[in-house]
Amino acid sequence: TGQCQLWNFLRTIENPVGVGIVSSVSDVVTAGQTHYFEIRPPLPTLVLHVMLTASSNVRLLASKGSVPSSTDHDLEASRTSSPLLFTIADTELTCASKVIPEWFDGIVYQPNGCDWWTFAVSNVAFSVNFVADTLWGNKFQLDKFPVDYTFEFFYDFVFRDFGCEESDGNCEVNGLVVGNRGQWITTDDSGIVTESTSSDTTRIVRLTQSVPHNGAPQTGSLFYNAPLPIIGGFETEFDFRINGFSTCVAAREVLNYARTDDIRETNFVVDIDGKYPPITSPASSLDGTYDTDNGNSYKFLPISGINSALRSEDLSVTTCSENGVGRIGGEGFAFVIHNDPRGTAATGCHSQGIGFARNENANCTDFIANSLAIEFDSFFDVRVVNETFTRLLSPTQGISSLEYSHHSQISVFVNGTNNHKDPIATVSTIQRNHIPINDGLTHSVKILYTSDARLRLWLDKNLILDVNVELSRLGDDDGMAFLGFTASTGITSENHDILNWKFCSRPNCGTVAG
Repeated sequence: TGQCQLWNFLRTIENPVGVGIVSSVSDVVTAGQTHYFEIRPPLPTLVLHVMLTASSNVRLLASKGSVPSSTDHDLEASRTSSPLLFTIADTELTCASKVIPEWFDGIVYQPNGCDWWTFAVSNVAFSVNFVADTLWGNKFQLDKFPVDYTFEFFYDFVFRDFGCEESDGNCEVNGLVVGNRGQWITTDDSGIVTESTSSDTTRIVRLTQSVPHNGAPQTGSLFYNAPLPIIGGFETEFDFRINGFSTCVAAREVLNYARTDDIRETNFVVDIDGKYPPITSPASSLDGTYDTDNGNSYKFLPISGINSALRSEDLSVTTCSENGVGRIGGEGFAFVIHNDPRGTAATGCHSQGIGFARNENANCTDFIANSLAIEFDSFFDVRVVNETFTRLLSPTQGISSLEYSHHSQISVFVNGTNNHKDPIATVSTIQRNHIPINDGLTHSVKILYTSDARLRLWLDKNLILDVNVELSRLGDDDGMAFLGFTASTGITSENHDILNWKFCSRPNCGTVAG
């Protein structure tokens, strides 16, 4: 007929401008034809999702660095799924050693930094028809026909750790922004900072660090540097560790200081109402030995209404070994979703503000606006437990002892407030699952938000929060918001470490674990 038929063609698709944003192509593949699509991922810290929706039977193949064929390909999508799906893990995105400029989520990358993936869409659709033939008799005939399809893909991110070797350790090139006192550090498995680069070390984000008692309060943050899709639902996972508690708080008697016979002169902390003469100040025997300017503090005792001396001691004290009984830290960290105009620079107050909320006690009014925060309250408390007893012919007597308790609460707050008397939801991880979050161990968190406004949180694979929260008010016009972490310290401090972070822009996508 003098006409040429285009049996195959190759198309390079531009990457979407950010995580969770879909790039798509709709077309028609004629009978016997194959369409090829080349995709070059911009960064090695991404997971690539490919979806193919077709009006009839097609075949979806994929190969890395080469063109797939019906007999030679790396992957083939299962025809039992609809749409046809591929998930290419970050470990399959082979990239050059350095990643530098162009545009993706506000960062620049090297377009030739990662290998091509080529996808093939082949038309294998046909129908079987019964045809009458006068010469050869009745016969079956295969009729092939064109197929409409839509080819879509998008990225999620996965930071298995924060080594960022492909960018010489500069994780900001890969989309992460650390703020305030946050820092990138390398630690061993117990969280001890090391200069070693051996296989048993890990690069992490330390949001705040432990400093000597009564040191300057800190805030720290880690945010992905561009808004992420939240309204349609998402799934995210991270591991954290809290250790390095700054302050040894114990009764001075426990620390082997002398005790007198007169209860008013004792160095033991007492909090009993009406059993003994009122104590209006720390015991006189402490005068000259107790110095608040050298890292010591007073603890308000609610029963007797006094400020009793609690002493900060050296780590060598047996009763206050590192992360041991008698050692306390503060204050906690939070996973934050927000649409504050300051973006990744948004911050709240130190101490009780946990880096996202106001702190009226410190006259601090900073807070992250248009936000939802899931607060991990790690603050230890030291309280006095009172026991009374009566002996024959003797007046009622009392004994006091110190009890060290973990707060270990996870609470949900909105709009830069964290009044624990009025949270959206709260749970004690110790009472619920016997899991103290500030025990110095690594803990895993999974957060799932679905489009029906249901927010669920798992701690160490235990479902501990299930609450309805409407996030549509937090997103921008496109349903996007910033996601990340904040933390703070106060008079006491501790290390708040984020060990890894993974995000999936579709709930239950099943790819977050890699």
